[in-house]
Amino acid sequence: MKETKMYLQIADYIRTSVVDGPGIRQVLFLSGCNFACKGCHNPKLQDFHYGKSMSITDVEKLFTFDKRINRVTFTGGEPMEQAFVLEKLATRLISKGVEDILIYSGYIIEEILSEGDENKIKLLKKCSTLIDGRFEISKKDLRLPFRGSANQRIIDLRKIRSLLVNNPVSQVVRP
Repeated sequence: MKETKMYLQIADYIRTSVVDGPGIRQVLFLSGCNFACKGCHNPKLQDFHYGKSMSITDVEKLFTFDKRINRVTFTGGEPMEQAFVLEKLATRLISKGVEDILIYSGYIIEEILSEGDENKIKLLKKCSTLIDGRFEISKKDLRLPFRGSANQRIIDLRKIRSLLVNNPVSQVVRP
């Protein structure tokens, strides 16, 4: 695929954050989400045209490649809506020293696996942690680390890597 055709719709980028996952992280906020969760933390990011369209090369240039900040978070919006290009970006970031990619998604892992979208599964294979589940205002709990509601789960994707390869949905265990 030609480089010029690989674009992401970016809402924002933060060079250092300690609230979007464990450790000091760089955070990429992606635009576009169809879930429209009541009480959404980033309602502007639901718009698929919010922010700006950037080539994968320009997005990569936002990141700092430093051993002290080698963790990244993909959030949104809904990152899975841009899974194809985001997986390509993740590959580039890993090749430059990023050791940990956390991704937020309103989709639960069972939905992603049962849907069988190869792009979403490839993206998960590049990530170390998934925080899954739609925000539910009735389950809002600000005491939870890195989550907004009690239904959302922190899934260590490294521990279930074989499931992402073989994709048997029935083997995914709810933590």
